[in-house]
Amino acid sequence: MSNKTPWINDALDALPDWIAIRAGLAPKRPHPVAERMAREDVKLRDLAEDYALVQGLEQNRPLGDDRRKALAAGLKSNAFGFALGKAIATVTGLRYDQQAAEHRAFTAPVPMKNFLPAEFPHADVLDDLPRTPEGAEFKQGDVVTVSGGLHAQLHTYGRKILVSREAIINDDVDLVASVFGNLGAATGRTEGKLVYSMLEDNPALGDGEPMFHTAHGNVVGDPLDASSLGAAMAAMRNQPTPSKNVANLRPAFLIVAADLEYTSLKLIHDIGADIQVIGAPWLASGRWYLLASPAVAPVVGRLFLESSEGQRPTDVSPARNDTTMDGTPFTVRADIGVVPMGRLGAIRGGA
Repeated sequence: MSNKTPWINDALDALPDWIAIRAGLAPKRPHPVAERMAREDVKLRDLAEDYALVQGLEQNRPLGDDRRKALAAGLKSNAFGFALGKAIATVTGLRYDQQAAEHRAFTAPVPMKNFLPAEFPHADVLDDLPRTPEGAEFKQGDVVTVSGGLHAQLHTYGRKILVSREAIINDDVDLVASVFGNLGAATGRTEGKLVYSMLEDNPALGDGEPMFHTAHGNVVGDPLDASSLGAAMAAMRNQPTPSKNVANLRPAFLIVAADLEYTSLKLIHDIGADIQVIGAPWLASGRWYLLASPAVAPVVGRLFLESSEGQRPTDVSPARNDTTMDGTPFTVRADIGVVPMGRLGAIRGGA
């Protein structure tokens, strides 16, 4: 075994955190070797070359001191490609997290087992608990009434990108991280657009009725100001549950069109309400929504593949490398979908 074997194995394990550090994205618990690599200014080409040299010795096919041949072998190796792919996936995922943080806050995560269409039935849960005297028999009632549901599924977006031999030789980690990080941010924007567009489309729910309608008491037609916000807060508190009880929901998010963001921030600050303001360029001018926490009243469901890491829709994996590619190719994909979940805990405002 080469004396480089322990080092190169640790370095490949640390590669995701090291590239994240180089890209200015601080991982929560970085690999200790990653911090050392950052301090010692390790280069990407060093890792590819050292890995190939170690593999050559372990397989009784030594490459000697031919660093050029070692670099070519390292770039073609599955292990280096897998480690680099994992590193790129980390950067892509962190940038997605940053871009998608706002809409993830008010949407409910919905795991999907596969890419087939899934039905999401409209369920009315009996929430009335009648008083039961001591020793008396509990009253039996219908627990859930299920009506026709909506269908939704994940859709895949993606592209193939080559990390060139030149980029690795020049140690263009910042450039590589920027390219894949931008794809992570693009995934967040695409998912966000789907979320906000669904609200604007006012879809019919499983009961055949639109999500927002004056008949459901969840529409305030006035422009956003203290008076209309107060009316929306009261409407949310007084929304009826399936058992005709008042929901008594606390507003948690004020989602507004881009032209209302400054006004909304000032309004919430002036009244001292504990409501998070989120601006969105995909909403019609003057539009605003008041939403409760998705933990108590989910309105929009954000689909993700059950096997994904951290409920992220992004995935990066090495692509097939043929002899015409001078570098390491990767496939970047994003599996995204949204579904309307209910109207309880949502008020629509604006004209």
